[in-house]
Amino acid sequence: MNAKIGKEDVYQNAAGKHTLHQIRNRNGEWVCEYAIANNMKIISTYYQHKRIHKGTWITPDAKH
Repeated sequence: MNAKIGKEDVYQNAAGKHTLHQIRNRNGEWVCEYAIANNMKIISTYYQHKRIHKGTWITPDAKH
């Protein structure tokens, strides 16, 4: 989905404070809206993880 879930208070009902990103992107907004509409939580954002485990790997040239 390439969703970035941010730390904004607007989606505090769906997402916790332990996210990788400070602000969300459009896909993150859709995920949060879906979670709220279906009374769900994005559990991975509620528990603290090491920063290295919060995201996916990107190639050094950021193209592939």
